[in-house]
Amino acid sequence: MLNLVLTFLKILFIGILIPLIISLFAYIYLLINFYFFRKEKNFKNKHVIILGASSGLGEALSFRLIKQEIKLSIASRREQELKKVQKKCYELNNKSICDYYIVDITKEEDIKNLFEKSIKKNGFPSLIINCAGIAHPGFITELKMETYISDMNLNYFGNLKLLKEIINQYKQNISSIKDDIIDIICVGSCLGIIGSIGYTSYCPTKFALKGLLDSLKYELLNTKLNLHYYGPSNMLTPGLVQENKTKPQIVTDMESNAKNISADEASIVLLSNLDKYMITSEPDLELLKIATYYMNENRLIDILLMPVAILGIIFTRKSIEKNIRKNYDILDNKKKTE
Repeated sequence: MLNLVLTFLKILFIGILIPLIISLFAYIYLLINFYFFRKEKNFKNKHVIILGASSGLGEALSFRLIKQEIKLSIASRREQELKKVQKKCYELNNKSICDYYIVDITKEEDIKNLFEKSIKKNGFPSLIINCAGIAHPGFITELKMETYISDMNLNYFGNLKLLKEIINQYKQNISSIKDDIIDIICVGSCLGIIGSIGYTSYCPTKFALKGLLDSLKYELLNTKLNLHYYGPSNMLTPGLVQENKTKPQIVTDMESNAKNISADEASIVLLSNLDKYMITSEPDLELLKIATYYMNENRLIDILLMPVAILGIIFTRKSIEKNIRKNYDILDNKKKTE
């Protein structure tokens, strides 16, 4: 009996405690790296386009990036706010360029006009960030169908239209592009990783956006276009103030202890993590993005299979990428021989 107990304890130690200890050390490394060794990517003398730049995260990114002496193109529907951002940008660094464009991201013609004009002046952008988005908190029985449609139109289809235009412009300008990597960031939310009460019109738009990027990144493997999904937590922005006006009380109470970050802090985190596909705004969300499945179901067998599943995912992803690249090479060779 004693031998049986000792054997069980050994299995427990080797199978659970050792992986747990390794995970804790990995988390400590994550914390140290996140807060003490982050370094923003440098875009000096590069062309940068920011959509949704009239307030919030887009505004904060404009103010931070303009200090690098870049060629900045900011876009939004609101001209007066854009003029204020442009003025502030020149106050922060008068050696940079800052042009503004009136753009409704739900309109394909506006997006096309932005890229054609800004590329003609400043060349193909090295960094494109879309911060445009909206949230309407509320319960499904209270929200109108029009709200669900309008939210999807902006948060998902707006990004889709943008990405299609970026790819079209990339193909048209590929011979003049000097960068090895062109970073494209679609700002989603941590609520595109997990669902939440009171956000039935918002969460699906961000889940859809992430699904789009998850699929599209494979299509872009043989290009210089590098996609990123940014899923921050609540940001202290005018958008959050507007959300809070209609937010159900139960949601407000649940979020009372949640950490809110400034738009400036969110911009620092974003620009410091462009080596990642999926970026979050804090270490706890890094854990959450790894373990999102277990928010929906947590059977014992699923938990026990997690280490094997992680290894399986790694090998599966590598295999998919290898096969895609192989087939792209075959297609390229066929085109050359035709």
